[in-house]
Amino acid sequence: MSKGRVSVALSGGMDSSVAAYLLKKSGYQVEGVHALLYDSAKSQHHARLAENICTALDIPFRLVDLREKFSRFVIDYFYQEEEVLGGGIIERTS
Repeated sequence: MSKGRVSVALSGGMDSSVAAYLLKKSGYQVEGVHALLYDSAKSQHHARLAENICTALDIPFRLVDLREKFSRFVIDYFYQEEEVLGGGIIERTS
């Protein structure tokens, strides 16, 4: 009998992978969730790692594409606030 359902945010790294493993081992129904934040090869690589972890643990995997919202509400906001402070501290690369 399951102790309940839990979603684990998987970065593709060791800490979140072990958390998912321990929760599953403890009797929880675990789902792995990875947030895609950037449009880059490195970001895609981490998404594949997270998916591979879910496959190895035999748990469902869900990829949440937050690139547009992350860019608009976090990155753009950061640069707008940096401009308010006088600009020139951070150079935008994209």
